[in-house]
Amino acid sequence: MVQALFEQKVGNDPLDASLAIYTDYSTETIPTARDMARDLIARRQRAILVVDNCNPNTHSELARLCVSDGSELSLITVEYDVRDDEPEQTDVFRLESASRDLVAEWIKQTFPDVSQVDRERIAEFSDGNFRVAGALAQTLGKGETLGSLKNRDLFERIFRQRNEPNRQLLRAAEDLSLVYSIDGEDISDEGELAQVGAISGVGARPLYEALAEMRQRGVVQVRGRFRAILPQAIANTLAAHALERIPPAYFDQFCAKLPPRMLKSVSRRIGFLHDSGIAQSTVTRWLQADGPLGDLFKMGDVGAQIITNIAPVAPEAVLAKLECELTGLASDAPKRHQWISLIKALGYDTHLFDRAVTLLARFAGSEPENNNLSSTRNRFNNFFYLYLSGTQAAPEQRRSVVRRLAASSDENLRRSAHIALRALLESHFVSADSHDFGARSRDWGWHPKVDQDVSDWFEDAIALVLELAPDTEARALLAEHVRELWDYPTCRDALDRAATAFLQKRPWIEGWISFRATLRFDGKNMPEDVRAKLEQIIDRVKPSDLLNRARAVVLNRMPGGGGWDFADGEDDEGDASEASKKVDKMAQQVGRWLASDAAIRAEFLAELLAQPHPMRAFECGRGLAEGADDLNVIWLELATAHAAAEYRTRDARVLGGFICEAHQRDQSFTSATLEAAIENPELAPVLPYFQACVAIDTQGIARLRRAIAKGVLVAANFRRIANRSVSKSPPEALAVLLEDIATLSDGVEVALDVLQMHLYCNPEQTRNRNERLVSVGRDLLVRANFGKNSTLPDYGIDTVILLCLSGDEGRRTAEKVCNNICSALDAYHVSPHNLGNIFKALLETQPSITLDVFLLSPSPHGIRHRFDLDFDIGPSLENVDPAILHAWAGRDPEARYPLLGQCLRMFRSEKNEEQNEISPLF
Repeated sequence: MVQALFEQKVGNDPLDASLAIYTDYSTETIPTARDMARDLIARRQRAILVVDNCNPNTHSELARLCVSDGSELSLITVEYDVRDDEPEQTDVFRLESASRDLVAEWIKQTFPDVSQVDRERIAEFSDGNFRVAGALAQTLGKGETLGSLKNRDLFERIFRQRNEPNRQLLRAAEDLSLVYSIDGEDISDEGELAQVGAISGVGARPLYEALAEMRQRGVVQVRGRFRAILPQAIANTLAAHALERIPPAYFDQFCAKLPPRMLKSVSRRIGFLHDSGIAQSTVTRWLQADGPLGDLFKMGDVGAQIITNIAPVAPEAVLAKLECELTGLASDAPKRHQWISLIKALGYDTHLFDRAVTLLARFAGSEPENNNLSSTRNRFNNFFYLYLSGTQAAPEQRRSVVRRLAASSDENLRRSAHIALRALLESHFVSADSHDFGARSRDWGWHPKVDQDVSDWFEDAIALVLELAPDTEARALLAEHVRELWDYPTCRDALDRAATAFLQKRPWIEGWISFRATLRFDGKNMPEDVRAKLEQIIDRVKPSDLLNRARAVVLNRMPGGGGWDFADGEDDEGDASEASKKVDKMAQQVGRWLASDAAIRAEFLAELLAQPHPMRAFECGRGLAEGADDLNVIWLELATAHAAAEYRTRDARVLGGFICEAHQRDQSFTSATLEAAIENPELAPVLPYFQACVAIDTQGIARLRRAIAKGVLVAANFRRIANRSVSKSPPEALAVLLEDIATLSDGVEVALDVLQMHLYCNPEQTRNRNERLVSVGRDLLVRANFGKNSTLPDYGIDTVILLCLSGDEGRRTAEKVCNNICSALDAYHVSPHNLGNIFKALLETQPSITLDVFLLSPSPHGIRHRFDLDFDIGPSLENVDPAILHAWAGRDPEARYPLLGQCLRMFRSEKNEEQNEISPLF
């Protein structure tokens, strides 16, 4: 099957066979797949790794390597048994059983002597498994027929094939099939073979020989030390036969003595036997709190795995135990992911759906919004998707569950109802669920058969949102999905009705924004009548009053601060920024209108300053200043509303816009206002931002220094000026301000950030350096913290190094900086990957000193760890002029060339080139 992916004549876009590197991991290879991957990544070689019989741990490690920075690798692994814990960064494709007709046709071509009746009988018995079908067809002699044989007779034919009957071998196979896999090499008295042999009173050696014989017959798979009877159709039948002849009490005693690995292996096999009454009785006994294995819920990881394995045999009993035992799943609870996956799988059947949903809802509703680790919400969501739901529950059954959750007295269940409502409206579907559930037949769940089913689903979902969700939530939910829902004709009327219902209470701003965006992006391709209906709704929901117009344009009130921007409804006239510019002007106009309406202004400012991320607060502030009859009056209102807003969420941009525009009208006003802010504890922390809105000039710098001297500012406040606001700052004055900032806690890193922005905006300073600024820069670099928790950015600080550490005057400072960096690297307080630009700048300005410190100073871990030899992100010598390296090493060749050798790659390769060369540096 993998080979077909590379075949030119099979399908479209075949993979490049010249890139394939194949290995069979039945036994560990030399080099290992991991080592091969690391070597290919280091050489940046493009390749497609194909690993057959790849175990999950090896796959996870290879996947991690293949998605790492600098990797040019793709990965295909083949595994007979893919578990529920599908690894991240991986697309899993399962090869399902073929249809009976396809198997029958294959037998006709491969075994032409087999009659049509026998072909159909074999296809039915094999259940789409070609291996079983082929093994059975091979047992037929010429003129022989299978038509009258029972299933057990057919099975024994598969197992016996063309050999003589061997009851001992068959019994050994039955016992060995009770474990999903077994260590087939250890024949000691304590080994797994010996433990399984105890069932029938035989030793390890006979079972070892039985495995060897069955391997020759093609019914045993080998992976390293482990053996497994395959395919499952054979193994499951053998195991069921074994259970029929083993007394239940004896089997329980046997299992109770098994080590954890074997116990999990046996439980996995039991989980495939849901049609066996004996297996069902076994599971019932094991689920009891005083069962033969003990209380499974108190057995940690082993117990959780056993419960998961046996659930397909008695899903209702397992669900009942989960309902009793799982009172809550904290986000860091052990085996949380496994329990969530199991509950999700149990909800597949309609008769268990309601209970499984309710159990998951308890956990989803109590989960923090920001929890993305084994998130219950994601699995809970799937239950209410139109596609990929993983349940056979019909749409009406699912909506009924949502109604029941919404009516619950339990707050967590009500919160889960809101999650479910959002999922019902979803039109983009993703599922990471596995459909493996023992030997039970599973698929993606219920799905629509005709287009009307889709329309009905969304129309009923809209009605349910209006029925159950509080007004604010209903508005937000529907607005988020307007564009997708508009595609369905019946939903258009439903949205129209929803708009009418909302407008009876108050304007639907979110809906107006979403309808406008839908018209802009999809309107050109709409039929005339559909477009006309949309335009009519837009005109009807458009807010006509100033307050709601301001909410729409300035706040851009969309659910959770996301969704459409108001500008998305504006024609961009071929320029992507034009629509945003238009709405900026609208926001400024809204500000001018608000300046003339004190009552509306007071109400709106209270909302605006409490909003965490108002889209166009700055532009609104400018409009307020433009339209103000008295700047002092409106500034007082702004300052009062700012002080009243919640400290953690308030946003000062409307004040910044006001100050910016007011400065154009009356500089004496802004000067007096900014001076007064120093004495105002609510406004003082925002003073650097206000000053940046005016100018970080000599007067502004003096004001900021006075604020620092009064102790009303902290270093973090100055992050607001680490931007183009310092581009025109006078260097001498800025240097003094940077010194003052550096005296504050964590101020050195902030001062460096401000300095690098000033230098970035003034590249001419590399030619005309201001020595005062250079001196401050050197001092800051020496004092910079390269340790853990440092906010020092790699990108940008290189600008400071290039200016301040060049020439003979910078040699001493460069040595100190290099020593500080090496100390941080040696203490693992910083990763080499975070220092690439800094190291490059040091080599460019002071190559000799940098090489001296990095290569000659002792390191407890060896100097090699100071360099990035894998991904070209951190410190590297690869791009250094060879003449510089030769000159440095030539001072002491015997000592220094070996040091260089430790820190250079032998081979170098250009991206996407297959040929690798010896590095010229090496």
